[in-house]
Amino acid sequence: MRRELSLGSFVCAALVCTLIIQLAGCSSVQDTPTTPVDYSAYGKKWRYFAVEHYIREWGFGSTHGFFGLKERTTQDVYLVTESGEKIDVPARIVALQKDGSYKAVWCCQSMRTRAKVYNFEGKLVLMFEQTRDRTTDCRVYPAGKPDDEVVPEGQRVRYSILFGEFDVQAGLFRMREFFPGVPESESRKKLGVNPTFEQIDEFFYSRRKAFDCGPIAE
Repeated sequence: MRRELSLGSFVCAALVCTLIIQLAGCSSVQDTPTTPVDYSAYGKKWRYFAVEHYIREWGFGSTHGFFGLKERTTQDVYLVTESGEKIDVPARIVALQKDGSYKAVWCCQSMRTRAKVYNFEGKLVLMFEQTRDRTTDCRVYPAGKPDDEVVPEGQRVRYSILFGEFDVQAGLFRMREFFPGVPESESRKKLGVNPTFEQIDEFFYSRRKAFDCGPIAE
């Protein structure tokens, strides 16, 4: 009798495992491209566009339980040169470090870290949010939260708004500035009622601050 139960349990477990594997392999992706935008910067013409991928898939670590349906949004961001060269922006992002070097920065793989390329002050500027630990050993912080790193972990905002100008020669976006925040009264006065997203981002950029990296190691 025990042997029959053990065999039945084994078969049941095998069927459950097979079902989980099949569900894990099932996913759907919905792609949404943005309208291309043409910019003039550095004496050249550029075209910027992005494609967002809304992904639904079965997997472990679902918010609905140990195993279930997971949803996420990722993004591809491109800059196209006059000659037709297609630059993969997320692969070209680096951030300034305390020793003066630059390291690659993870971007565009979640709703929070979606990126935008703007033409501010005649420069191509990349803007997105990321945490300090994934960006730099210099000091940056979320808007209006200069002490964010010392508050209890569960109360931290963590994500800072970062800016990086495009280095035409190196083909890299060099992140070395962030938005420290401004008084709400100033933003209301400057932006008025119902500003566009671009107007808001341009205002943030106009109040940017350099990464606080301290003395550069020799």
